Amino acid sequence: MEEPILARDCRAEFGPPAGGSSWNAHHPVAASLRLNDGAWHNVLSYRVCERGEITHQLGPTPQTGAYLEEVISAGPAVPVWNF
Repeated sequence: MEEPILARDCRAEFGPPAGGSSWNAHHPVAASLRLNDGAWHNVLSYRVCERGEITHQLGPTPQTGAYLEEVISAGPAVPVWNF
């Protein structure tokens, strides 16, 4: 298996959550897309919230929300399929 790739370090980027619980980055979905520029791009989407928002009905933090990021690889682009 490959080594894990860290997509986001919530505690390092956002600091400790205001409610005192932990950050929760979940529901990741990735896709390879051929965009209008003709090149293949890989995008990663996921949701970030404080765990207390789920377990203790805390209000959302400024960092709470959906994130969409492009994943850049050092290797050549390889399409998922060919028509």
